Amino acid sequence: MKRTSIWILLFLLLFPVSVFAQLDRGNPFQGSLLGATTPAGTPGGGQAGYPGTAIGGTTTRLGSYKEAVLTLVVTSLSARSGENLSVWVQHSTDAGDGTWTDLGRFDTIVGSDTLATAKRVMFWSSQRSPGPYATSEVIDVVRAPEDRSLAAGTVNMGPIGPNMRVAYNWNSLTASFTFSVTGFFRQ
Repeated sequence: MKRTSIWILLFLLLFPVSVFAQLDRGNPFQGSLLGATTPAGTPGGGQAGYPGTAIGGTTTRLGSYKEAVLTLVVTSLSARSGENLSVWVQHSTDAGDGTWTDLGRFDTIVGSDTLATAKRVMFWSSQRSPGPYATSEVIDVVRAPEDRSLAAGTVNMGPIGPNMRVAYNWNSLTASFTFSVTGFFRQ
């Protein structure tokens, strides 16, 4: 009887901790920001040095999340040395009515990458001070929107708007990249 009472007491004391720990994690979201995409070799409209440029669809209702792990995975790659793919994740507070700004830019996928090495991961948090973070931590709270101008391997920490999209450029019309971007978001 005494032993049973101790187990019941321990259960009653520890069970709420476990339940509330799970509830405190928030409502995670895992999904695709850009499904498997193969950029078509259409020149024009892009930035200097990039004959091809494109923008994926908008994913909405992501502004309440505090952390994210974003993953770029290349599933098909046919490119020579010097040919590359640059991928940005952007956010907007105004439903994308022209005010998109870079959340982060993955390290560039280059023609010499293999499928084993053509994967990139980006970590973002709203809990850090706003600013681009790379090797040095420069804090720039007020800045103009950046549209595909953030340096490779850089993330802007701090609060974001509720809308996200993926923008990408490739510098060769003969290169072929098939890739996707997924995210795991946590409140």
